[in-house]
Amino acid sequence: MKVHVLLDWVGSAKMEDSLMELMAQAGVQVKRFHPPHWSQHLGRMNNRTHRKLLITDGHVGFTGGVGVAPQWTGQAQDPEHWRGTHFEVAGPVVAQMQSVFIDNWIKVTGNVLHGPDYFPALAPAGPGAAQMFSSSPSGGSESMQLMYLLAVTAASRSIDLSAAYFVPDTLTLQAPVDALKRGVKLRIVVPGKHIDSDAVRGASRATWGPLLSAGATIAEYGSTMYHCKLMIVDGLLTSVGA
Repeated sequence: MKVHVLLDWVGSAKMEDSLMELMAQAGVQVKRFHPPHWSQHLGRMNNRTHRKLLITDGHVGFTGGVGVAPQWTGQAQDPEHWRGTHFEVAGPVVAQMQSVFIDNWIKVTGNVLHGPDYFPALAPAGPGAAQMFSSSPSGGSESMQLMYLLAVTAASRSIDLSAAYFVPDTLTLQAPVDALKRGVKLRIVVPGKHIDSDAVRGASRATWGPLLSAGATIAEYGSTMYHCKLMIVDGLLTSVGA
């Protein structure tokens, strides 16, 4: 069995070397994405990967907001255990997830993972449609924003948004305000006092005025850090973020 593990260099900086060595001894190919270099300016050093993907045998994929760390080992029962949501998918979209992983793998190693071990033939797994969006400094962020705006603009009844880091820009804020004005019900869940960035919480709350004035319901999750990132439009799951 071939196992490839790609870790963000900054995000895994506190990881014990013994864990890396243990995986390597077992035959796991472990790489770190974008190690910093003295020649990089600050913006370049922040070029990180925040993707959370698990693909097994090219047939089953998992993605969402759950990481591999102690805070995700519980049931959000206390502030030390975060509330997250992760999804299992099957069908042709798994190949799209695999390609997103391989894109980063190529950047780190220069090696292309290909063939039926990684890209087997995939039949539809159900009646639902699925598509993988990726974003990076070199491209994709515009399509992510467009997907969000199209989904909000298309809403006719309801929008339910879970946002771990809800700091919308002017355009992204105006779309749900317009939806509220045409009678769409909007509910947003964000982190409460338990959050890993007080600056983000302050910046988020500063944008709530127009939404609240237009009739949105915004709730703060109180038990622990709320790390969920998903949007449901008119009762249909529209997006899942990492």
